[in-house]
Amino acid sequence: VNTKSEDGSNACAAYLEAIDIAAETLKLEKAPRAYREDFTINYRALFPDQSRNYRVDVLEAGFEQYATIWVNGDKFEFSAEAMRRAEALQKSWWDLGTVLEKWSQAVKQSQ
Repeated sequence: VNTKSEDGSNACAAYLEAIDIAAETLKLEKAPRAYREDFTINYRALFPDQSRNYRVDVLEAGFEQYATIWVNGDKFEFSAEAMRRAEALQKSWWDLGTVLEKWSQAVKQSQ
């Protein structure tokens, strides 16, 4: 996942938006997000409501396995649970890519 370059970050943002649109189109149930109510004010600014709010910077943190990120000048340290979830995010990301690749191949074969 290239989030370091502007082009890579833009491509990643477009991919995340496409995932969100696909999830909405498929009427996939959203995971509960009540835990966001306990976020600090700065973090709630990043995740203001119950929507999915996919973000490139959070994806990057998950892939880079950062234990700490800075948001608006404030330091946030991830818990061990957050780090485990980052690993699960990586696996899900690659699994989704595999499914999409298989769909793409199936479409090409049927043409």
